[in-house]
Amino acid sequence: MSSRLLTSSLRRSANSIVRRNIAQNICRAAVPQLLTRGFTSTTTLQNSTKNLKDVLKSELKVSNAIANQLDSTYEELISSQGFKVVETEGTSNVQLIKQNDKGETIRVFFDVDEVTDIPMGQPEEGAEFEEDFEAEANSLDSVFCNVRVLIEKPSDEGLLINLFLQNSENSFMVDFVTYQPNVSKFLEESVSKNQFIDPIKYQGPRFSDLDESVQTEFENYLADQGLDDELADFIIAYSEFKEENEYRNWLSNLTKFL
Repeated sequence: MSSRLLTSSLRRSANSIVRRNIAQNICRAAVPQLLTRGFTSTTTLQNSTKNLKDVLKSELKVSNAIANQLDSTYEELISSQGFKVVETEGTSNVQLIKQNDKGETIRVFFDVDEVTDIPMGQPEEGAEFEEDFEAEANSLDSVFCNVRVLIEKPSDEGLLINLFLQNSENSFMVDFVTYQPNVSKFLEESVSKNQFIDPIKYQGPRFSDLDESVQTEFENYLADQGLDDELADFIIAYSEFKEENEYRNWLSNLTKFL
């Protein structure tokens, strides 16, 4: 495991401990009040509010004590590939955008919450796979997250590529590719609503069913666009970084409210 990934894993473990602490402390502060019979007195309400506020302030202090900084090598990587990060505080959706030498616009969309929810560990050795297709699909949902890539030509036509990203592998798997005749319309009507898949439209063949030579050349094409393992590594690291910032803002906002 690289030093970057090790640092990221340690930071996630530390943050997980903080999350467990706040959940336990909030329960300790709230449960005694829930068990009180009759109407809640003003004094009791004031005490419970103060207890909850104190717990949140304490957890925010502990959380802020843990360094949460994106490694400079990730910033250098994304800059060298020409990508710009587009994100808004308080939202989980992130977009990477750049133009290649052909004047094509490449957009990469991912959801921070979805990325950070991927299990970190590898499957246990000897674990049996479900033969039932639906059970297998549900299992995949818990292991992979979706990364959507939109490659747009100056003519406004483009390709939508749905990629699977697995946290433990730090690499992409192609799910499907669809042709988009009108990217501007697609961005306005679908992407703006975070709806990338039309349930009626044909999404193309399953990528794994294509001839091996087609799969190989398509993967080479994606790599030439900067959609490689290094970008997958960046998406995971950035998602952990942003999710932690959003968590700290959440703690701060609740403390102010109380």
